[in-house]
Amino acid sequence: MSIMYYGISIWGTTNSTQTGRVQKLQNFAAKIALGGAAKRDHVTPFLKELGWLKINQKYKLEVAKITYNLINKNLPDWLFPLPTVRDMQGQSVNTRQTNQLHVPRCNTCFSSRSFLVAAPTLWNTLALEIKHAPF
Repeated sequence: MSIMYYGISIWGTTNSTQTGRVQKLQNFAAKIALGGAAKRDHVTPFLKELGWLKINQKYKLEVAKITYNLINKNLPDWLFPLPTVRDMQGQSVNTRQTNQLHVPRCNTCFSSRSFLVAAPTLWNTLALEIKHAPF
């Protein structure tokens, strides 16, 4: 599986057609790894038994880990521009401590799938307990 997951934080932003092809390969590999299964068998139990995440889940995990490491300065600054915390002026007191990251504006669908947009978007959806948990 390491070959499939290699560079997923980069190629995971491709369209669903391309990631769907990789997901089909992963599903096939899971069925073979567990001694084969019928073509129509649901693959989720096989993936769970092997401890494999689906491609889109693995992508989200990797982006969240990279974002966590960037925010906590565990990666060099030159690797990616440091995400900035959104200005919380004018918002209610209850949301000030959420440390939401600024999501850059995009003019195209293609640019909205870039890492610089996907990382803060995904990070902002995480619960505070997850954001502050040590990896």
